[in-house]
Amino acid sequence: VTRAEAELKVTPTEPLKAALADSYAALGRKDDAQRLIAELTARPMTSSDALYTLALLYEQWGDRDKALDYLGRAVKAGYQVARLGRSPFLKDLRSDVRYAQAIRQP
Repeated sequence: VTRAEAELKVTPTEPLKAALADSYAALGRKDDAQRLIAELTARPMTSSDALYTLALLYEQWGDRDKALDYLGRAVKAGYQVARLGRSPFLKDLRSDVRYAQAIRQP
């Protein structure tokens, strides 16, 4: 976390902010995670990896609606649908009837 915080000061990319938010959440630092998420979502996001990470975070926090929203946005931004089927973190989310609609590609 310390290394990522230092790197964020030099290179504040979306994927790094999302990864750090994920690390904060894993450490029980939800307020810090939410602060970074607020920074990320203050403007339109373009990184499919960062959007995917937010989907995972919201699923872990029990906010299925936001998880599905960010998952759909990740796919639209170019995240590979095939990778979603292999993620153990999305096992429960994949059983949601809204999952197929969220990841539908145009």
